Amino acid sequence: MFVEVKTRTTEVCGHPFEAVTRTKYNHIKQGIFMYLKDYPEYKKFRIDAVSVL
Repeated sequence: MFVEVKTRTTEVCGHPFEAVTRTKYNHIKQGIFMYLKDYPEYKKFRIDAVSVL
C-alpha cells in the first residue's frame, strides 16, 4: 500500500484532497513503478490518500 498524506490547518487554500491532482497522482504512480522494478514480488498494490485538517 502506498499512501499520500495531505494536511491543512485551515481550508483557506482548499481541502487537502484538492492538492492530489491528476498530475500529482501520475507522479505517485511513476514513483511506485520505479519502486516495483526493484521489488517485483509486490505485484499488487493500492494507492490511498489521507486528508488531515
